[in-house]
Amino acid sequence: MGPAGATGATGATGATGATGATGATGPSIPCTDVAASSPSDSQQLKAVLVDGEAWVGIRPFPPVAGYAWQNLTDNLNFPPGACGISVTGQLGVVTVETVAPDKTVWETTCTVQSDQTLLCDNPWSPVNPLAETPPTARSMSGTGRIDPNHLSKTMK
Repeated sequence: MGPAGATGATGATGATGATGATGATGPSIPCTDVAASSPSDSQQLKAVLVDGEAWVGIRPFPPVAGYAWQNLTDNLNFPPGACGISVTGQLGVVTVETVAPDKTVWETTCTVQSDQTLLCDNPWSPVNPLAETPPTARSMSGTGRIDPNHLSKTMK
């Protein structure tokens, strides 16, 4: 047998193969959030979003007991898939807000009762959709730098 010959020229690239099947959808992770507020020197408010349920609670300050909780999920128009929650109170009215997957902010209100419990039977109402782009950044007075408190979280 004689010596091996020279390597031949590289052949043309073959056709692209078929796309593989789509993989299984991963597990959904429900949004979890908590917010707190102290509308006066005698009470504390807390809102919690966990496992797709929104809760709001009130307790005296300084704390002498746990929160008296109200489930807001069953209130009319609760937005499915809500993620994020906030709470504030003023003059006996507690406002709870959340954001739906379509970027609409929703809110409901509760009334503080004389026994420091909450009456929460109002429906959820849309407030407004979030903007597609953040507002124009403002600069910190006299520094020429952008005020970081005026940026969206994705820009900080």
